Amino acid sequence: MVKAKYPAELLDHKRDGFEASIKRIAVERYGYPDEKHMVEQAVLRLPKGDYAASWVRGAWDGFNIAHEDGGHGLDKHKSIPVERGLYWYFEKGKSEPRPVMVDPTRWVNKFKSFNGSEQSWLADGEYLLGPQPVPSDQPE
Repeated sequence: MVKAKYPAELLDHKRDGFEASIKRIAVERYGYPDEKHMVEQAVLRLPKGDYAASWVRGAWDGFNIAHEDGGHGLDKHKSIPVERGLYWYFEKGKSEPRPVMVDPTRWVNKFKSFNGSEQSWLADGEYLLGPQPVPSDQPE
């Protein structure tokens, strides 16, 4: 099992928004059937608190890094980056980052949120952290 750098429990108070995003990603990117019990599998947690799905654990690690470690290890971008990947968008006036995708082959000079919105700017004080490394799929 992949050990999270920070236990998931540290950020349980922020989990609702994270899990809502993960459920949407499960359907839109990973092709989970859009049935409540299937989508709930995306956020299933092991007895020690880690997420069961390795791709969710990797995303949660990125969320932890962004909140608890000041984004150490992830590059801070004050303009829209050209490297494809998952980033954390820190929006002015919001306390929690939002996961967004950057893919220059699909969205030129834009990033896309998992709620479907696209954005082509970063206001003063806003930034992106990333790209989030792809988690390795290791057997449990």
